[in-house]
Amino acid sequence: LLSYTFAVIDRFGLREPLSFAMVQPLTVDSSVTALVPPLCTGGQVHLIPRETALDADRLADWVRDRGVDCLKIAPSHLRALQSSPRFAELLPRRLLIVGGEPSDWRWLRGIQRSAPHCRVYNHYGPTETTVGVLALAVGDHLRAEWDTAPIGVPLPNTRAHVVDAAGQQVPTGVSGELLIGGANLARGYHGRADLTREAFVPDTLGPRAGERLYRTGDL
Repeated sequence: LLSYTFAVIDRFGLREPLSFAMVQPLTVDSSVTALVPPLCTGGQVHLIPRETALDADRLADWVRDRGVDCLKIAPSHLRALQSSPRFAELLPRRLLIVGGEPSDWRWLRGIQRSAPHCRVYNHYGPTETTVGVLALAVGDHLRAEWDTAPIGVPLPNTRAHVVDAAGQQVPTGVSGELLIGGANLARGYHGRADLTREAFVPDTLGPRAGERLYRTGDL
């Protein structure tokens, strides 16, 4: 968690005290991104009530009245709020992190274009890697044409490999399974040594022996 926190602070430029709105329950793993980094940098965390998080007008009022700088939200949640004429008002002042589900690229790019004051990121990563450990800055690719938003590049202290069925890295553009390594990996599944052995495999691709990779199952 410590490694993940400082990686998020570094990648998203959170070195100063900022105000985060958290619209997901604390039981959801993505809440870590909105909860821990601001508390480590002297910022604020707003725990948004469920009825406010699901109501575009109420959320827009909260963002405006509290001066919210940053928001992490699932794409399906953000889409549900987009039908409101006040959608632009509920976007944070500086940073919008979208993650937890695949995002349509043109939709995500459209949000970045409509809110140039706000840096928009697509964020990817499973619970087993302390949530999102790859990110794409949407504003750096506004002329790109993709169907699904790419997951970007690894955060600091994270490695990512795309491999074939034999565990060998594939060339760029070739489909394969995504494996993730680095300091953010979990130790395994509590009380399930069998699942741990299956999902956390020896790292034969990295520079140091004895490290592990997590098999995401994602292609």
